[in-house]
Amino acid sequence: MILMDIAFTDNASCEIFEKMYVSYAKLLFYIANDILKDEMTAEDAVHDAFVRIAKNIDKFKGFDEVRQKRLACIIVRNLSIDIYRKRQREFIEDAAIISDLFDLQTWDMTNQVDISGHIEEAIGTLSDVLRDTMYLYCFEEYKPGEIAELLNIPVETVRKRIQRARKLVIERVGHLRNEE
Repeated sequence: MILMDIAFTDNASCEIFEKMYVSYAKLLFYIANDILKDEMTAEDAVHDAFVRIAKNIDKFKGFDEVRQKRLACIIVRNLSIDIYRKRQREFIEDAAIISDLFDLQTWDMTNQVDISGHIEEAIGTLSDVLRDTMYLYCFEEYKPGEIAELLNIPVETVRKRIQRARKLVIERVGHLRNEE
């Protein structure tokens, strides 16, 4: 492992790290996946946990295996919770942006989060030209001028595409508002 060659100056640290990795990697993945419900993100959390362990391996030298295991579990659990909270914040921010864009301020935040998936589906059904413009506008948060420059088209064309796409999405998602 390259990480071990870079991070560890003595053989004892390398052995402790390697033993911890072999012994606890699956357990830490299980903990992270239980919190995050996504295997790839859980793998990232476990990797980050082992990077933190490697950076602080000298602190682990004096501990018995039970304490090493507990600390590793705490590290991965805290990292996983941080990642989960960050994803939730991003999801709610995306929902708020989408609700502002489609004039859904009268709905409470629970409905905004629920409807954002429907709006994404509706955007996905648009023609390529409208879908690409809306993707850049809604999800990448480009301004119409930036989109025009990126796509090499006039700004008015971008604004018209956004207007048309917004109208189509509201039509396709409008029935959800009536159910409220």
